[in-house]
Amino acid sequence: MEELITRGAWFTWTNRRGGAGANMSRLDRVIVNASWLDVFPESEALVHSPGISDHCSLLVSVLHVVPCKKNLFGFSTTG
Repeated sequence: MEELITRGAWFTWTNRRGGAGANMSRLDRVIVNASWLDVFPESEALVHSPGISDHCSLLVSVLHVVPCKKNLFGFSTTG
């Protein structure tokens, strides 16, 4: 297991205070395994603004899919 490459803001959480009371941290991460990286080697996580939450949302972006004959994740590919 490893953390997916992340783009955007470094911190993913804030206590929403200004000045000396401000506190930010990198709490949220996207974790993937080797099978994911084999199929989606150019995927990355994008950190968005926190909006109404004190946490930022993370959106996984798949930039390129490697064709694969074997179904590594066990999902059905038939309708």
